[in-house]
Amino acid sequence: MFMENTYIKRSSRAGRLFSLFLVVAMLMAALPGTAMAAPPAQSCSVNYTVKSGDTLSSIAVTYSVNYTDIASANNLNSPYLLTVGQSLCIPGATTTTSSTSTTSTTTSTASKGFTFTVNGNRVVITASKFSKKAIFFVRANDGGRNNNNWDRLGRLRVDKNGNGKFSFQLPRGLRYTTELQVCLKNVRNDEAYCVKQINPNSNTKK
Repeated sequence: MFMENTYIKRSSRAGRLFSLFLVVAMLMAALPGTAMAAPPAQSCSVNYTVKSGDTLSSIAVTYSVNYTDIASANNLNSPYLLTVGQSLCIPGATTTTSSTSTTSTTTSTASKGFTFTVNGNRVVITASKFSKKAIFFVRANDGGRNNNNWDRLGRLRVDKNGNGKFSFQLPRGLRYTTELQVCLKNVRNDEAYCVKQINPNSNTKK
């Protein structure tokens, strides 16, 4: 009888210890310090609300950033579907300033991109290090207004080395803007590159 009571007491004690262990384990799991650290918050220059008709490439062109940077900042995957009212983090968005320096999404000469110069009523584009024989739509607008009103200048196709120099006629309405923004949009995907700079014609009498 004594042995039986001892066994019962030990079993009861073991059960209580096991229950206590489970409670402690659950409490530790619930503590914030034991959770995995959240990834650092993305630095956003602009928080943009998607409107009807928006695409990732059109938003990228508006803010002079690469569409892949916006996709990465918002965990978007191809085909980059957007919904009206969706809030997007725009990293590194370009803002209009009085500086005469060129603003570009590809400032390094070691990276693919382009530059442009204005020669009278024409804009001359020098492209470098793009994909082999890539084809782009060429568009331009008044860079000082940050709007979505674009003039299509034409198309360009780089050579087998991804390079090329091209000349396009400037529309009359863009010849004397204070700033001029030119963008290249790949005809096959959402790849887009934009450069905005002071228009030398702005000091010329119309």
